[in-house]
Amino acid sequence: EQNPDVRHVVGAGRLGFARRDVPQPHPRTANLNQKAKDLQTQEDDLDQQMDDYTKQLTTQYTALDTMMTKLAGTSSFLQQQFDSLTASK
Repeated sequence: EQNPDVRHVVGAGRLGFARRDVPQPHPRTANLNQKAKDLQTQEDDLDQQMDDYTKQLTTQYTALDTMMTKLAGTSSFLQQQFDSLTASK
């Protein structure tokens, strides 16, 4: 004898059965669940933005550090040139 709470539905679940009269969540619960999903999506988006921004800042800092190293070398070279000019006078 078939259980009255279960009916056969094509494509429903692994066994092809679905519960009859499955209660729908309370509208407030459904609303809160949707808000939780929306907040999770916002959190994921913010995490991605922060990762992208971190990569951007790291790239910029690396370029700045490289430029500062080159400028320090140029400064040292110029200082030596000026020192040699003033010493020869």
